[in-house]
Amino acid sequence: MRDLWSRIVINDVHFSRLNVLVGVSGAGKTTIISALKTLVRIAEGDTAAGLEWRIRFLDDTGKKITWTGKTSRKVELTPTGIGSKIVEEKLLVDEELIINNSDNEVLFNGFRLPRLDDTKSLLFHLKNEIKDIHTSLTSSIIIDADSPDFSPSNNQMINRSTYSDKLNEHKKNFDIKKFSHQNRELTCKEKIYYAYEYDKEAFIDFQETYISIFEQVKEIKPRVARTMESTDSQRLLVIELELNNGQRVGQRKISSGMYKTMMILAELFFGSNKSPIIIDEIENSLGVNCLPEILSQLNDTENQVIITSHHPRVINEIPVKFWNIVSRKKDGSVVTYPASEVLPSGRHEAFIQLINSPEFRGSR
Repeated sequence: MRDLWSRIVINDVHFSRLNVLVGVSGAGKTTIISALKTLVRIAEGDTAAGLEWRIRFLDDTGKKITWTGKTSRKVELTPTGIGSKIVEEKLLVDEELIINNSDNEVLFNGFRLPRLDDTKSLLFHLKNEIKDIHTSLTSSIIIDADSPDFSPSNNQMINRSTYSDKLNEHKKNFDIKKFSHQNRELTCKEKIYYAYEYDKEAFIDFQETYISIFEQVKEIKPRVARTMESTDSQRLLVIELELNNGQRVGQRKISSGMYKTMMILAELFFGSNKSPIIIDEIENSLGVNCLPEILSQLNDTENQVIITSHHPRVINEIPVKFWNIVSRKKDGSVVTYPASEVLPSGRHEAFIQLINSPEFRGSR
């Protein structure tokens, strides 16, 4: 990706099933996560000025997808707000060109399309026609400092009528993971609620893992509450904790570490195995006692996982073969090096070897 405004360039990064991005402060770890987040936003219909990108991934059906694009540096006033035009965009499926927006012509499967809102990507406009591709990208779970869903201060309304037909149809054999896969827009808190209501076995497994980390907790209690903004079908969804001493802890009183841990575990236990999980600075808000269990769960999950960290406990919990060293060149571009290719073989004192490597220190 190239940002024409900041002149930041991210060179090609390869992600395997499990990835930990390591590097000194300012190396570009968060820059990479922000770039992924921006691409998801563009796929969801947002806009960003002065960007060039190329991303390759496998969709939910195993097809090889290549999506490239370029937006204008110029910010304009449009009928729907302020945005920048997408001046180039291509989508290839197994190397076959499916979408092509260039030279003032828009083609989909070889057929010319009428002019669409060019501040929104064709991936967004044609999301129903290429649902597997669109969902594969936009269902990514990205957790960073700006993720409101992972904060105990988050107020979320739930519309219980939205999925009523599906819930009634599968009430007797409800599977929260299948339900989450079919409804990838569900938040972690909604997944907890529906598991609690309809998939008790899965909820108990999730709750037992959470209690093994926070032994003072007796029970997780999701509930819906009526507020001034409530309608007949909409209610405020809140999570409460019951402690072993009988005390009830409201959602806003839950510590950020306990709440964030709960949401991450909810995604791992209840979410779709096809949704990538991306966590920037995983040690932030998580106490030292939370890290081993969360890292163990991330290591065992089928989901693709991308995390960033500079914390030795995090880094040492992940095998060296999954480390990607992030560094910034003298020209400001961000590069990554597979640690297994640049560090001496062997696990002994791997973290010490890492921080002493020229790739980590940015002197390569």
